[in-house]
Amino acid sequence: MQTEHDAVKAKARVAMVRGEDRVANLRGALEAVIDELPWTTYRRVLVKPNLVVSHAQHAITHRNTLETILALLRQRYQGMLTVAEGCAIEPTLRLRSAPLSGTCAKIRLQSGRSEQR
Repeated sequence: MQTEHDAVKAKARVAMVRGEDRVANLRGALEAVIDELPWTTYRRVLVKPNLVVSHAQHAITHRNTLETILALLRQRYQGMLTVAEGCAIEPTLRLRSAPLSGTCAKIRLQSGRSEQR
Protein backbone atom coordinates (compact mmCIF):
# COMPACT_ATOMS: atom_id res chain seq x y z
CA MET A 1 0.00 0.00 0.00
CA GLN A 2 1.30 3.44 -0.87
CA THR A 3 1.64 5.92 1.99
CA GLU A 4 1.66 9.71 2.09
CA HIS A 5 5.45 9.60 2.27
CA ASP A 6 5.69 7.43 -0.86
CA ALA A 7 3.80 10.05 -2.85
CA VAL A 8 6.31 12.70 -1.77
CA LYS A 9 9.22 10.48 -2.87
CA ALA A 10 7.71 9.88 -6.32
CA LYS A 11 9.13 11.69 -9.33
CA ALA A 12 7.74 15.17 -9.79
CA ARG A 13 5.48 15.70 -12.78
CA VAL A 14 4.81 19.03 -14.41
CA ALA A 15 1.94 19.91 -16.72
CA MET A 16 1.88 23.10 -18.74
CA VAL A 17 -1.04 24.44 -20.74
CA ARG A 18 -0.96 27.50 -22.95
CA GLY A 19 -3.95 29.67 -23.75
CA GLU A 20 -5.79 32.89 -23.11
CA ASP A 21 -8.13 31.67 -20.36
CA ARG A 22 -6.46 31.44 -16.92
CA VAL A 23 -9.06 29.09 -15.45
CA ALA A 24 -9.09 26.77 -18.48
CA ASN A 25 -5.29 26.66 -18.47
CA LEU A 26 -5.14 25.85 -14.77
CA ARG A 27 -7.89 23.24 -15.02
CA GLY A 28 -6.15 21.59 -17.98
CA ALA A 29 -2.77 21.46 -16.22
CA LEU A 30 -4.24 20.10 -12.99
CA GLU A 31 -6.43 17.53 -14.71
CA ALA A 32 -3.34 16.22 -16.55
CA VAL A 33 -1.69 15.16 -13.27
CA ILE A 34 -4.19 15.29 -10.38
CA ASP A 35 -5.45 11.72 -10.72
CA GLU A 36 -1.92 10.36 -10.29
CA LEU A 37 -2.08 11.22 -6.59
CA PRO A 38 -3.21 8.42 -4.23
CA TRP A 39 -6.22 10.32 -2.84
CA THR A 40 -7.58 7.37 -0.86
CA THR A 41 -4.41 7.20 1.27
CA TYR A 42 -4.57 10.80 2.49
CA ARG A 43 -6.05 11.59 5.89
CA ARG A 44 -5.81 15.36 5.39
CA VAL A 45 -5.05 17.72 2.51
CA LEU A 46 -3.73 21.25 3.00
CA VAL A 47 -4.02 24.03 0.42
CA LYS A 48 -1.82 27.07 1.09
CA PRO A 49 -2.82 30.04 -1.07
CA ASN A 50 -0.78 33.23 -1.05
CA LEU A 51 -2.92 35.94 0.56
CA VAL A 52 -0.35 38.58 1.42
CA VAL A 53 -2.62 41.61 1.31
CA SER A 54 -6.36 41.97 0.74
CA HIS A 55 -6.29 45.16 -1.33
CA ALA A 56 -3.81 44.25 -4.10
CA GLN A 57 -4.94 41.43 -6.43
CA HIS A 58 -1.44 41.03 -7.87
CA ALA A 59 -0.13 40.10 -4.41
CA ILE A 60 -2.54 37.24 -3.71
CA THR A 61 -3.62 33.94 -5.22
CA HIS A 62 -6.35 34.89 -7.67
CA ARG A 63 -9.85 33.97 -6.54
CA ASN A 64 -10.53 31.95 -9.72
CA THR A 65 -7.32 30.00 -9.16
CA LEU A 66 -8.26 29.10 -5.59
CA GLU A 67 -11.83 28.18 -6.58
CA THR A 68 -10.60 25.96 -9.43
CA ILE A 69 -8.07 24.14 -7.25
CA LEU A 70 -10.54 23.59 -4.40
CA ALA A 71 -13.29 22.39 -6.75
CA LEU A 72 -10.98 19.85 -8.42
CA LEU A 73 -9.71 18.66 -5.04
CA ARG A 74 -13.20 18.30 -3.59
CA GLN A 75 -14.30 16.21 -6.60
CA ARG A 76 -11.54 13.71 -5.81
CA TYR A 77 -11.11 13.94 -2.07
CA GLN A 78 -13.90 13.87 0.54
CA GLY A 79 -11.69 13.94 3.65
CA MET A 80 -10.45 16.90 5.68
CA LEU A 81 -9.48 19.69 3.28
CA THR A 82 -7.85 22.67 4.97
CA VAL A 83 -7.20 26.06 3.41
CA ALA A 84 -4.54 27.67 5.58
CA GLU A 85 -3.21 31.20 5.48
CA GLY A 86 -1.56 33.55 7.89
CA CYS A 87 -1.30 36.95 6.33
CA ALA A 88 2.22 38.39 6.21
CA ILE A 89 1.36 42.09 6.16
CA GLU A 90 -2.22 42.71 7.25
CA PRO A 91 -4.08 41.15 10.17
CA THR A 92 -5.42 37.81 8.93
CA LEU A 93 -8.99 38.65 9.97
CA ARG A 94 -9.04 41.48 7.41
CA LEU A 95 -8.83 38.83 4.69
CA ARG A 96 -12.51 38.01 5.17
CA SER A 97 -13.14 40.40 2.26
CA ALA A 98 -10.50 38.62 0.14
CA PRO A 99 -11.02 35.35 -1.74
CA LEU A 100 -10.90 32.86 1.12
CA SER A 101 -14.31 33.14 2.82
CA GLY A 102 -16.38 33.50 -0.34
CA THR A 103 -14.45 30.78 -2.11
CA CYS A 104 -14.91 28.31 0.74
CA ALA A 105 -18.65 29.00 0.72
CA LYS A 106 -18.84 28.55 -3.06
CA ILE A 107 -17.08 25.17 -2.91
CA ARG A 108 -19.17 24.27 0.19
CA LEU A 109 -16.19 24.03 2.53
CA GLN A 110 -16.42 25.02 6.13
CA SER A 111 -14.40 28.15 6.78
CA GLY A 112 -12.50 28.11 10.05
CA ARG A 113 -11.95 31.06 12.35
CA SER A 114 -8.57 32.74 12.02
CA GLU A 115 -6.70 34.26 14.90
CA GLN A 116 -5.50 37.81 14.39
CA ARG A 117 -1.74 38.17 14.51
